[in-house]
Amino acid sequence: MTDQADELMQLGNVVGAYPICGVHAGSINWNASLDLRLLYDLVCSSIPAAAIPGGTTDLPATGFPGFSFSTTQLALAVNACTGVLVPPAFRTSQQSANLSQLLSLTQIPENFLLRDMGFALFGLSNLIFDPAKLDGGQGVGNASVNYDNGGFVDRNITRVAVNPVRGTGSARTTSREATSGARRSFRSTPTRTAL
Repeated sequence: MTDQADELMQLGNVVGAYPICGVHAGSINWNASLDLRLLYDLVCSSIPAAAIPGGTTDLPATGFPGFSFSTTQLALAVNACTGVLVPPAFRTSQQSANLSQLLSLTQIPENFLLRDMGFALFGLSNLIFDPAKLDGGQGVGNASVNYDNGGFVDRNITRVAVNPVRGTGSARTTSREATSGARRSFRSTPTRTAL
């Protein structure tokens, strides 16, 4: 939106712009969203109330734009797994462990977890299923991502292959992995901002 306003709104000589949209960072945010969604599915898989539709079958969710899973349902699912909506003293030991593991794996600040999960679910769904974008293609993947050097995550996380040309949308690739076949390593830095 910042770029569009800057270019189309005839604002005159703009000295600077402050883009706060996570998508502005490009494919790295799509990769991070896919990683978050798959890590969430891995960490929370044993908790039925934490399940999010779509799962690992052509991520991130079925039915865009008529996707009936709401932001409230997402918040309740994430809370069932992590207790993120309640004070730490009221979390179960399992919720605390799940939250700690998810935050450790992703380096997302706790106060951004719900926001980033929303982007990982609804933003990715929009990218993948919108006819003007990938129109059902899978523009991001983690087939060759090294999460923890062959450890628990690498052995158990669902792998998703890039298939960006399924639909007829204008976007054809969204990740470096899709265009170059390069192996990317999962890296999160404690100083990174949320999606």
